[in-house]
Amino acid sequence: MAAHCPARIGVLLGCFAVTVYATTAAGSDAPELLLATARDGNRAAIHSIRTIECRYERQPGADTTVAQAKKYISIPAGRFWRAGEDYRIIESIDDGSTKDCVVRNGQGLCLRSGGPFATPVLSRETLRPVDGVGGAMWQYLLFSQWGWNPPSFYPLSEILQHPYTLNKAERSSSGEIYVDLSHTGAKRQEFWFDPKANYLVRKSVMVPAADGNYRWEHEVVVFSEPAPGVFVPSTVEDRLILKGKQEAVVRTVLTDLKVNHAMPATALRVPGVEGRSCLDLDRDSRYDVDADGNRTGPETPEKVTRISPEAVGSSARGPSGPRQPHDLLQTGQDPTNSSARGPARFEPGREPTPWWVWLLCGSGFVIVTGLGLGAIRRRRQVRENGDVGQNEQGW
Repeated sequence: MAAHCPARIGVLLGCFAVTVYATTAAGSDAPELLLATARDGNRAAIHSIRTIECRYERQPGADTTVAQAKKYISIPAGRFWRAGEDYRIIESIDDGSTKDCVVRNGQGLCLRSGGPFATPVLSRETLRPVDGVGGAMWQYLLFSQWGWNPPSFYPLSEILQHPYTLNKAERSSSGEIYVDLSHTGAKRQEFWFDPKANYLVRKSVMVPAADGNYRWEHEVVVFSEPAPGVFVPSTVEDRLILKGKQEAVVRTVLTDLKVNHAMPATALRVPGVEGRSCLDLDRDSRYDVDADGNRTGPETPEKVTRISPEAVGSSARGPSGPRQPHDLLQTGQDPTNSSARGPARFEPGREPTPWWVWLLCGSGFVIVTGLGLGAIRRRRQVRENGDVGQNEQGW
C-alpha cells in the first residue's frame, strides 16, 4: 500500500493543478470552480500526510472553566499515530482509566485499563458515522467536517458528493478562498481555505440543521510545517456560541509532531492483547485474539445490554454535544459507548428480559384493569337500581 502512496498523491496534485488552471482560464470568480479548487487542494494536502505521530492536549481557554468546557466539548490528552488509513489513539479518561484503540479496515480494537477497571477490558466494534473518517484527531485538525447525516464527520470532498447548496464562494486579495454552503446536516457551513497551507481549512463555522441556536467555530491558530511542503494545524481553537453567547472555548495543542517518517509496526498495535479475551460488540460474542487483534479461539455468545442513544447525549446539535461519543474508544463496560445498533453496556451475567414476560405482564395488567372497571360499573348499576326502587315506593 505504501508503494502506491506517492503515485496516488501525484495524481491528486495533478488534478489540483488542472483545477487551478481551469479556474484561471474560466475566471477566478466562478463559485463552483473556486469550490473545486479548495476541495482538490484540501484533499491533496491531507493525503500528502502519509504518516503522522504526535502528542496532543485539549484544554479550556478564554476564561472557560474545566466544568464549563466538559458540558459541551471533550478535552482529553493523549498520543496519536497514523499510517495510510490505519491509526491508533491513546487517551486518558476522567475516571482515571486509559483507552488505547487501533482502527483498521473500519473496525476498532480498544483496550480500557486502570481506574475503575480491576482487569483490562478488550473489545471490538465497527466504525459509525459519529466516529468520523480519521477519528477524533481528524476532527481536531479540521480534516473531517460535520456531515450530511449527523452526528457524523467526513472530509469535505466526501460531503460534496452528496446534495448541497453553494451559497457563496469567493477569493480574497490574499488568495484565501471562502466557501459558504448548506446541506441536510447544516443550515450553514463556512470554510476559509488557506493557500499558504496548501488549502487546508484555516477556519470553519457550522450551524447545525437540528438547532440554529448552536454555532460552532473552529480556527487554526498555528500551522506547522514538520516536513518540507507538508502542513499540519498544531494549535486549533474551538468555540461554541449558544443563542449568541459564547459558552465554551477549548484549544488543541500538538507537540512532538512528526510526518512522513518511518514508523515501526508496533506503533499501530495495542500492546498486551495477545491471548486476551475480546468482546465483539457487533456480533455479541467473545473470543481470544492474537497480537494484531485477529480471532484465534472459538467464538462464544456474550449478552450485551444496550441503552438508547439519548441516554448518552448523542446529539445532532454539533460536533461536541454533552457526553457525545466522538470515537469508538468508549467500549466494554463503559456506559457512554454507542454502537451501530445503539449504545452498548456490557453487564456480565445479566440476561435481558424475554419478550414473552413483557407480553404476559401487559396482558395481565389489561385483564385486571378490565375486571376492576367491570366490578365498579356493576356496583354502580346495583346502587342506581336500588335508589329507583326506593323512590317508587315513596310515591
